[in-house]
Amino acid sequence: MIKTCLIFVLGLVPSVRAGADVAAGACTSGQNSRVATEHSIVLNGRALDYLATAGFMEVDSADRTAKACLFFVAYTVVAPAGAKARPLTFAFNGGPGSASHWLHLGLMGPKRIDLGTDGLTVSTSFNLVDNASTPLDVTDVVMIDPVATGYSFAQNPASYDRFFGVRNDYVSIAAFIQNYLNSERRWNAPKFILGESYGGIRGPLLVQYLQDALGIAVDGLVLISPALSGAALASQSVDNTVPLWTFFPTYATTAWYHGRIASRYRDLSIEAVYETAKAFAFTRLRDALDAGNTLAPKAAGALALEMADLTGFERDVLIQKFLRLDVFTFFIGLLERDHRLVGRFDSRFVAPVLAKSGASFFDPSGQRMGYAYTTGINEYPRSDLGWSTASPYATVANVGPWPGGAADDSGGSVVSDLASALSHNPRLNVLVAGGYFDLACPLGTVDYELSQMPGGSDLRRCVVQKRYVGGHMIYANPAALVQLKSDLSDFILGSDRL
Repeated sequence: MIKTCLIFVLGLVPSVRAGADVAAGACTSGQNSRVATEHSIVLNGRALDYLATAGFMEVDSADRTAKACLFFVAYTVVAPAGAKARPLTFAFNGGPGSASHWLHLGLMGPKRIDLGTDGLTVSTSFNLVDNASTPLDVTDVVMIDPVATGYSFAQNPASYDRFFGVRNDYVSIAAFIQNYLNSERRWNAPKFILGESYGGIRGPLLVQYLQDALGIAVDGLVLISPALSGAALASQSVDNTVPLWTFFPTYATTAWYHGRIASRYRDLSIEAVYETAKAFAFTRLRDALDAGNTLAPKAAGALALEMADLTGFERDVLIQKFLRLDVFTFFIGLLERDHRLVGRFDSRFVAPVLAKSGASFFDPSGQRMGYAYTTGINEYPRSDLGWSTASPYATVANVGPWPGGAADDSGGSVVSDLASALSHNPRLNVLVAGGYFDLACPLGTVDYELSQMPGGSDLRRCVVQKRYVGGHMIYANPAALVQLKSDLSDFILGSDRL
């Protein structure tokens, strides 16, 4: 089992491999040299000057038999003389096989893609604006593109597989971080790791490896719309009911948004809808699904009626499906009578349904946002950062096969690795952010996985969860972006971390 929700970008744009026009060899020679440019942005009414550096960092493969050049963009602010070292945040998206342009032009960088006042107004044109919610006022930022994504490339075209797979991947990112700390003399900086989607698997494993193998203590880990396990996100099967009930609260919030939820729930807040659906799904629905064909018909009918009220699906349909409402049925079925389907990354998005026979599912949210982000990341480095190359920026790459499964080296959950990292470093804290309309890595899957984390309340207190009115890319909704920036700043500047 590999990739599950985490191959989320496939289908948005054609899969390509980075570095097509970049000669193999030293990452800092010739056309591969780093480019630094000076900029300024107004944040909170004050001008903030920063340096943007775009270029490559050379890393070794985990087995030391191959080398790769990882593309990065670093945004740094010169601290006043005598001031504490500024925090330093390394950030990446997921996939595996996704470049980091989503976080780069959505949350972390000083520029962002403008998706309108509600995050739903998508233009295919290049529409970049100053990002008043960049965390650059509280932390320096380094955006990292894993091997084969962005402009990152393996120096030997035959050695890409040395960087693919769960362990190969996080070891190469760790090598980048260690090399960056050395080259930029930033060892004294408070260090933060921020990952989205598959970054929720890469992140805990990376932090554990940084601390245990390289002796690099991490002050904070931020997981945005994270995957924490393969099993909780895998296509539903007879012997794995977990996705059926952990996805359910997001079915309810989506039905609430589109006016399909029962009238008695429509005046509730989205938080109340989520908690109501979770209380039902994590108890009675879970137990009924585990009971399988031993569940009494009368009990199944009563549960189907409650499911219908929360999701907008017909009771008889749910009975016929034995209460097993899978996510792809939900995408197409919620608004079926309107001949529309809802989005996967952001279920607020809708699109017309084509002919059923032979029609393949597509995600209107990822597809439409993908156009704008692809345009932006190909234009922005050239127009603003002075970075010039003939290669297109590889927003998504084919990185299969991916040894190690969708999660840790055993293919399971990473919450034990997260617990280990927390127990080894009492300074480490974790912020987990998720969106109510995310059907790629739903909130319920995170709630469930974190409830299984070993270590009891002592470690659980180190993990803070926040929910937002947004989808997988929370920051696409400007209102959610403002709240996310506030929570991220509070987390980084927390007195117990600095």
